[in-house]
Amino acid sequence: MDYRTQSAGLGLLVIGALAALGIVSFVDSFALQTPETLLAPTIGSIVLVAVVVGGLVALGSRSRRWLANPYW
Repeated sequence: MDYRTQSAGLGLLVIGALAALGIVSFVDSFALQTPETLLAPTIGSIVLVAVVVGGLVALGSRSRRWLANPYW
């Protein structure tokens, strides 16, 4: 087994663990509470994520070398 296969397996395990933790956290904190108590924090979190993702997209799109990357 080479290192790439092991790294990919470890990555899948970590992503699966984080997804499971997120689902458990969602059920524990959001689905079992009344919607009124968590409306403001939920909207705040969505706005924060939108700002961070939008900022990263803006930084990436302004780069002159974003298509020069061998990935594309």
